[in-house]
Amino acid sequence: MSDEDKISQVELLWKKQLKYYYENYENMLISLTGGNDSRISLALSKEYKDYFFFTYCKNPEYLNYNSKSDQVYNIDRLIVEEILKDFYQSNFSIITEI
Repeated sequence: MSDEDKISQVELLWKKQLKYYYENYENMLISLTGGNDSRISLALSKEYKDYFFFTYCKNPEYLNYNSKSDQVYNIDRLIVEEILKDFYQSNFSIITEI
């Protein structure tokens, strides 16, 4: 199977799955990060803008910017905010921790 055929198959299966959930469940949550897998999930679910998207990260007030993991948390949060700001404003939340 060619790479193009594999991509088409994944897209077909993903969209069938989303359609099933959309038709059978009232609420749908999709978690997002700044990673490629989340970007692909978002692109493949663009027809369903009434899903609720969220990301989980540390509260920016409590980040230690000398910590590599905290830097990654912050970059991830910023990427997700940027990706979603024009598409899913009303259905997006950032869940923060201290």
